[in-house]
Amino acid sequence: MRSLCLLAIAHVFALAPAWAQEKETAPQPTELQEGQEAVADPGFLAELRDDVDLLLDKLGLDFYGHFRLDMSRDSAETNFGDTAFFVKNYGTSGPDEEINITARHTRFGMNWTGPESDGIKASGKLEIDFLGKSTQKNTETQELQPAPRMRLGYVTFAFPNRWSMTAGQEWDVFGRPIMKKVNTMVGWGQGNVAFRRPMLKFAKSASLGEKKDLTASFALARPVARDMTSDGDVQDDGEDSGVPDLQGHLGFKLPSAGKKPVTFGLGGFYGWREVGSAGTSLAGDYKYNSYALVADLTAPLPGKFTLIGEAFYGKALDGYRGGVWQSIKIDGAQVSTIRSLGGFLNLMYTPEPKWRFVAGVGVDDPKDEDFLGQQGRYRNSTIFANAMYSLYPGGWIGLEIDRMDTDYRDNSAHNNRIQLAIIQKF
Repeated sequence: MRSLCLLAIAHVFALAPAWAQEKETAPQPTELQEGQEAVADPGFLAELRDDVDLLLDKLGLDFYGHFRLDMSRDSAETNFGDTAFFVKNYGTSGPDEEINITARHTRFGMNWTGPESDGIKASGKLEIDFLGKSTQKNTETQELQPAPRMRLGYVTFAFPNRWSMTAGQEWDVFGRPIMKKVNTMVGWGQGNVAFRRPMLKFAKSASLGEKKDLTASFALARPVARDMTSDGDVQDDGEDSGVPDLQGHLGFKLPSAGKKPVTFGLGGFYGWREVGSAGTSLAGDYKYNSYALVADLTAPLPGKFTLIGEAFYGKALDGYRGGVWQSIKIDGAQVSTIRSLGGFLNLMYTPEPKWRFVAGVGVDDPKDEDFLGQQGRYRNSTIFANAMYSLYPGGWIGLEIDRMDTDYRDNSAHNNRIQLAIIQKF
């Protein structure tokens, strides 16, 4: 597949010498009879494909991605429909169903591997999709003219003795397991925390014996928190803190009865946020801390089952997809940062390579008293099941049913979601 990406370019260069010749020496095209079609020489195309593959190998480039269509129907309005996080508060008016059809989860990526130098190996990744924010907020622009978004973009230097340094936009070092949902939201705001952000990461791995490994990771990460309180300074409250978030994780890999190892770990982060006083009732800027402690587990079980789980406790987790995207409440001179407890558990069954079944639950439960009696999302949960079937190499059809419940101060909102996804990986 990767050779097709540069096929046209290589074709142009291959024909360039012919174009440089004088007009009178150029071969005349053969006239086609009616109904005939020009057919490229298969031998030439095969040679050209080999040349492109060789060029890509020399450049250290490898392309990947997928084409994807998602179709979903919700019994109530969610935020947001294409990738549902929580159920909007419909109050006494009752739920309003909606339908969403999108191709914005189509993805393209590129891996780069550089030559080894002085014992140092370099590699990089660039990955985009089409969920970027548009300056135009209407549905037509978002869906029919979607903006690209960088998901990942980083370089990693691997040093001798199993040290590495990564610089760029990467996944958080903790909370690496994700819910095995068809919904690409993968449980954020429903028990799954951690996301992607710019960072400088260091990692060291060591062997603990046969098929046993320990990996320690540490990162200085951008403290994303958004301008949650509308304090008038139009500045991200994490950026306003003036210090990066400190992330860390200890991960263990142990042999299991099956082919895949058991992995588990403990990690989290600690950082600061600052609220500007403008537009609030505060006498001055208010600085508060944000943190999380996260445990994760991926365990192969007998009978082609796998257990995947995560549990967390933390405070002011909106930038890490926790606390149902809530961090702080202000009531006069009183300030409260929102604590949250949650996690998820998935049971995956893969009877054969063409089939995958998953059942799962997840919950994100902020502390009610931290809302100071104000409106907010007091709890968010999911219980779901899905099936994936491979009808073609790299081609998958997925179907998911999902019950979502979001509790508010005075009522609860409920949603029944059914989602179909068609995916072709390359």
